[in-house]
Amino acid sequence: EILNSGNSCEPQRLMFQNDISKDEPFNHSTFHPFNKNFPSHACSTHPRGVLVERFTPHPSRFTFRKAAFTLAEVLITLGIIGVVAAMTLPSVIQKHREKVLETGLARFYTTINQAFKASELQNGEQQYWEYTDNSCEFYKKYLAKYLKTTSWECGYYNTVHNGSVSMVSKKNDERFVGIYLPSGDMAVFSYGRAFTYMVKAQKHYKAYEALMSGGPTDDRALYGRKLFVFQIARTRGEGWEPKDGVEPFAGYKRYSDEQTRERCIQYPSMCVEMIRRNGWKIPEDYPYKIY
Repeated sequence: EILNSGNSCEPQRLMFQNDISKDEPFNHSTFHPFNKNFPSHACSTHPRGVLVERFTPHPSRFTFRKAAFTLAEVLITLGIIGVVAAMTLPSVIQKHREKVLETGLARFYTTINQAFKASELQNGEQQYWEYTDNSCEFYKKYLAKYLKTTSWECGYYNTVHNGSVSMVSKKNDERFVGIYLPSGDMAVFSYGRAFTYMVKAQKHYKAYEALMSGGPTDDRALYGRKLFVFQIARTRGEGWEPKDGVEPFAGYKRYSDEQTRERCIQYPSMCVEMIRRNGWKIPEDYPYKIY
């Protein structure tokens, strides 16, 4: 009963009294822990040679039990965290993908138009440049000096299948120029008039294969999701916006927002205009999932 009492010092005091002879008078006040004359050293020796442990006001191991979680409580908590993560993580990843794309599209649009403006200072107004299907020749003459890249190359890549083995092969076709940007993005300049943009490209040949598959309307798994088409704006006339530089594919035509969305659904290569009109943000009614 003494050991389980609320007095934290009582157990030590009992042990001390049992170690001292009964004929030796004991003064509690001398050795009580709150006595200012209590020795500061860890132990003191009784005159009869009995080792006296220093009293402490701190609770002993008999006065309370340490709090802890049970295994079941830990497992339940981890299970709840897992369920919440499974519900929210896909949404977080999707938002991140959209943000990366939005930033990349806006950056490419700005960068390529700055290159065109810089080239005009040396080569005259854009509308009087020489336009042919030879993208390589056009790029060398009008853009190579003014567009900041890590590298660029003429030609295109495709996958060659030989039985069970598939290899990526390069074709020397000057209708195509691969442009590799410092951000890790890429663009394929094709037929002397269009730029197909791909964000954070790791498999560059995918962009070429989509171009060679028959056009932007054929590969809906890539266009409007991973591949986005811009076009040199050099058209003048009724129904067309008098713009220079590079614009989203068909973006310089006077379509309403509803018409622009309908064309995005019908022709995924024209979806960039939807994003641009929304301030380079993926609209809530965008018809394709970004991945």
